[in-house]
This record gives sequence, structure tokens and C-alpha cells, in this order.
Amino acid sequence: MENKKMKKKDKTETIFTELPYHLIKEDILSRLPLISAFEFRYVCKTWQGLNFINDLRFSKLHYDYQAHQQHSTTSLILFTGISKLCFIPDYNNNCNQVIFLNKLAKSQYWLPSFKVIGSCNGFICLVDLSVDYILVCNPLIGDEFKVPGYASNTNRDSFGFGYDLEHKLYKIVLMRYISDVQGYRVYIHTLGTNGWRSIGKVKDIFLRSSAVLLNGCLHWLGIFHNSNIFDKSKEVHIINICLADEEIRGLSVPSLDWEKDRNVYHLGELGGHLVLVDNSNRWPEDVHVWVLRNYDLPGSWDAIGFKKPPGVVGSMWFRPLMRQENGEVLVQISDSTLFAYSSNRKEFRQIHIERLPRLFKAIPHAGTLFPVKDAIVDVGCEDGKYRLQ
Repeated sequence: MENKKMKKKDKTETIFTELPYHLIKEDILSRLPLISAFEFRYVCKTWQGLNFINDLRFSKLHYDYQAHQQHSTTSLILFTGISKLCFIPDYNNNCNQVIFLNKLAKSQYWLPSFKVIGSCNGFICLVDLSVDYILVCNPLIGDEFKVPGYASNTNRDSFGFGYDLEHKLYKIVLMRYISDVQGYRVYIHTLGTNGWRSIGKVKDIFLRSSAVLLNGCLHWLGIFHNSNIFDKSKEVHIINICLADEEIRGLSVPSLDWEKDRNVYHLGELGGHLVLVDNSNRWPEDVHVWVLRNYDLPGSWDAIGFKKPPGVVGSMWFRPLMRQENGEVLVQISDSTLFAYSSNRKEFRQIHIERLPRLFKAIPHAGTLFPVKDAIVDVGCEDGKYRLQ
């Protein structure tokens, strides 16, 4: 019996050995999700010996393929109030683990109180206003890039990070609050340059959300300062900045009876659609979510009701994170709990993960092995006239 097992193993090894290396690497492994690519090193000694994880060409192939896929990710980046990053490889695969990302702790840049402002193609953007640092990094391999030319002058700076699909460039948008106009001067930085460009102003508005990346555009929820407007629907607005043409536009919001406390609203993305969540306590047993079904059709907002999870009473902060192919929606409740909502059964199940931080903010994140510095295109330098003001 033992000899039969050995013969079967030898036959498997022979098959893998006979496969061309470029076929294994370029046509098989580069198409796998990141965690699966890691796990396939242990299929056999032959594959382990390929050392494709440290192969820059493989990393680029994997990065290019994954960046253009529309499949849903099941991995998350968590960041806490004490400037720590964690990674959950696959919340839906019973992995039951949190990986603490310690490589950035060895960074040459000290970030005592950073925030994650966005995730895109396996890279995240970190901002720490206390030391005037903006970093774009690959948290899984510890690779980082410091964005030049940033100096904060207010704690009201708001940021967005994303990828310009048309020109294949990574860009950061800064909304800098100007008290004289009760609005924002808008700057944009293209990674690979050394300056910031002013692209306009957004007046008489105050932002109430983090930036949401969708369709190559960044979105913010804003509240108009003018309290004498009788039409409440005009008091709330969505600011839209396209990363390709760098134009500032607006999107309509749902027609509803807006709460006086505008801090109860959350703007997010779910399944390729903008969503607006009403986290007020108007409905004791429900959370109301509006989904923008057609991005190009103003007013195409549909209301969806979610029953609150068992045991959750009163107001809460409800953040839909991602929709899976089986119809489940991953949701973060307040700053401490993850739930999966089944649209078929109309019920929640709590996600139990060992070593989950007590307080955190979760962001969907599809990891990559590709270094961020190799993903940045050198597009030339910009002169001092574009310095921040």
C-alpha cells in the first residue's frame, strides 16, 4: 500500500515537472487570488522551488490580471485607533485569523496616528496629519512610497485615493477647507510627480464623509452651509471628482426627509453601486439604505430595508462593506463587530474571528505582491507654482 502511494506521488511530481515553467506561472498561478497563490507553494516540492512569490515578473502578471478583474474580494484591511494594521485574508472561508502587519512598523517614516484613506489594486494610502506624511504602500510586503510636497494647515483636510483608468495613473485628491469661502480648495497629486495641482473650489459646503472610489471617480457627501434653504433635499449633495478629466461635478441624492443631525449618514460603495445609509434612530428595528442603481441616471435611488441584527438596540453605525456572489452582504456594525447579511433569509450571522481588535475600521482590500514603487509611472516633475496653500 505504501509503495502505491509513493508511486502515485512520484507520478504527480513528474506531471508538474513536465509542465513548462512559464505555463505554470503565467497561465495558472497569476490568475489565482493572492491567498491561493501563497497556498499553492505547498502543492509539491517542485512548485515550492519555483520561488514565484519573489519573482517580480510574476508579481507584475498577477497584479495586472487581478487589477482588471471584477470578482469580489473577501479580504479586509483593518486599522485601529492606535495606528495598527491588520489583514483578514478571507473572512468567508473559515480562515478564522487576523494577520498583524508588522512590516510597516519598521518603516523609515514615523506615523503615530495615521488613518487609511483608501485601498486600490492592493495598495493603501495612509495619512498622518500630526507629522504631515502621506504614504502609499503595499501593506503585505511592507513596500512604501512617501508622497512629496504635502504640509497640513488644518485638521479639516479630506483625502481620496484612486486609479485613473484612462491614463493608468494613481492619484490623490486633497480637499482643503478654506474658512473664508466656507468650502474647499481642491488639489490633486499624481504619483510619480513632485507637486500638487489646484483644480478648483467647492463653495458653501462641509464634507460629512470619507472619499468613496467608484467608476474612476471619488465621491464625498457634503452639507450646504445655508440653513435657510427650504427644500431639504438641496441641503445635502454628493461631490464627484473624476480622476481622468479631473472635473468637479455633483450627483443627486435620494428624496427623503433628512435628519437635522447630518452626521448620521454614511456614503459607501456596495457591489459597484453608491449607497447612502441612514444611521438615525427613526426606525427602531430597521436600517434604511439607498442604492444608486444607474450611475448615469440622476434620481435612480432605490430604498432597501435591513433588519437590525439580534441584540442590537437603538442607534448604531451601519457600514455595508462588500457583496458576495452568494448574495451575502458583509457589514460592520459600529466600530467593533462584523456581520454577514443573507438577502435570501433576511437574517444576520455574526463573523467570529480570533484576535479581532476591540475597535477597528474595516476596508475591503484585494492584496498584491507587486511593489508600489514599480506600479508608479514616472510622469515627470511639476514646478513650485503647484505648492499647497
